[in-house]
Amino acid sequence: MEKCVVAAQARLVLPAPVLAAARIWNRWVALLDDRTIHFVDPFASCSEPIGTLDACEINWSEPIALISSDDGRYLAVTNDRGQHGAVYDLNTNQVAMSLNRQSYLSEQTRFPVTFIGRGSGTRIIHGTDWNRLDISDPATGVCLTERSTGLSQGAKAASGQLDYFMGELMLSPDNQRMLVDGWVWHPVGVTGVVEVAKWLEGDVWRCEQDLAGPGIRALNYCWNLGKAFVGSEKVILWGIGHDDDHMVNGACLLDLADRKLLGCFGGPPRANFAMGEYLFVFSGEHDTTAWDVATGERVWQLPGHRASLYNPNSRIFLHHEGDTITATQWKPAECQ
Repeated sequence: MEKCVVAAQARLVLPAPVLAAARIWNRWVALLDDRTIHFVDPFASCSEPIGTLDACEINWSEPIALISSDDGRYLAVTNDRGQHGAVYDLNTNQVAMSLNRQSYLSEQTRFPVTFIGRGSGTRIIHGTDWNRLDISDPATGVCLTERSTGLSQGAKAASGQLDYFMGELMLSPDNQRMLVDGWVWHPVGVTGVVEVAKWLEGDVWRCEQDLAGPGIRALNYCWNLGKAFVGSEKVILWGIGHDDDHMVNGACLLDLADRKLLGCFGGPPRANFAMGEYLFVFSGEHDTTAWDVATGERVWQLPGHRASLYNPNSRIFLHHEGDTITATQWKPAECQ
């Protein structure tokens, strides 16, 4: 018996094609092809233009990604597999700072960027070179993690010596840890974990120290994978196997405290992961599905449904194609 059903669905046609969208709590924001930024609500048939993104080095002909700060003030706009990005201040409708992770093999990973904190304590963690992350204050653009190259006490490797290509970043719900979906030569995809709370407290070499180790999983020729935190002490990662040529669709649950594999189950395709009541698996290429992490059982499949984003607070999936945004809300089957 399937445990989820569609509760409502709505479509909204916008004045130009949608380049990217992001979630801000229970609201959505979209960047259009004409570089205008809109708050959008498909269920209310509402689109509110809030500004225009200009004066930055983003390559508009390449895929764009958006991510918002927790308080909804800042929006990071990046070339998803590129070098450049910008932080847009939704309060002032201006570019607050530029992002640049340099060009070396930047096309191999998603742009490493995320926000942490709220209000005046909001910080942005972002790539500043192929093997370096920094923390900055988006209000001023000031880097808060300046460090020179060369070995430092307590650090296994300095930024200039770290053999690790930074990729997509994901914070734990308690903001204590951060997953990094990167890779090392030859190449091997390595999922790293940074004790980000300690880094924020002033241990400026913490990122290099944590990523110089073996990580929590290594896969030959395989990175940019579905991932999600299960609480703050466990993570679930796509794929069963050790090499890109021999991976099996499925998911593996790992404990971050002792970095042990807790178990795997087959089924979930290589797609986006998001945790809520279940593990939700979705993309623009696969049916949306839900999985019980404890049993490995697929508890829902929505044939033909595609999604780009998921909001666990409102149980809404969002998908954009051309100038149209589609929102789909689900509810537990027993609520019918």
